[in-house]
Amino acid sequence: MELIKRRITVHGGKEVYVLTPGNVSKSITAGHDNKGFVLTWGNGSGYQFLAECFSAAADLQKNEILYLPVRYQASEEFIESFGGCEYNYNIVCTNYCETRISPKDIEEILKIKIWTEELIIRRSDIHTEYIDRWKTNKRLTVKIHKKNMYISTNRDGFHSLSCGACNLTEYGDEYIEDYLPHMHYDWNENTSVSVGVTLYYWHDR
Repeated sequence: MELIKRRITVHGGKEVYVLTPGNVSKSITAGHDNKGFVLTWGNGSGYQFLAECFSAAADLQKNEILYLPVRYQASEEFIESFGGCEYNYNIVCTNYCETRISPKDIEEILKIKIWTEELIIRRSDIHTEYIDRWKTNKRLTVKIHKKNMYISTNRDGFHSLSCGACNLTEYGDEYIEDYLPHMHYDWNENTSVSVGVTLYYWHDR
């Protein structure tokens, strides 16, 4: 995956690296339903992109953040179906084994306008094998703060998310049944402070 890597110097001289895909899919969005449930929506192409992003997140290194600025253009049908939901939240991923930064601090880092950047390539092979549950138990933290969705987990957690997103790519971009395929990540994989996330398939008919 081609990523723009920005090196940002914060207070105390510490360097933080913000990685952003060169082309963010417009077929994916994220948010919540105002009832405590956190969601992503996307079609097959959108989840292909998200699966690759989660795979890249599995290899995040020290002081690295994967940042996905979401810019989904909601259709009338989407608004009719999910009008009670908030959407177009940016997705921020960190591997807690390498980087521990609070959502508040990340938001301050994203406001900094002075940086150096380079174009890099990171491996984004999608993980398609089932991850043993004990490897992901209580390893996932998902939080909503302002207009960002924060996902913090370990390598296995991101591979599990990548696998789930990959499963939704099988429905393509024009699945038209009434049933909305989805993948749950709001169960035992979550820490006590996590709200979890559900990946929902959606496309504009």
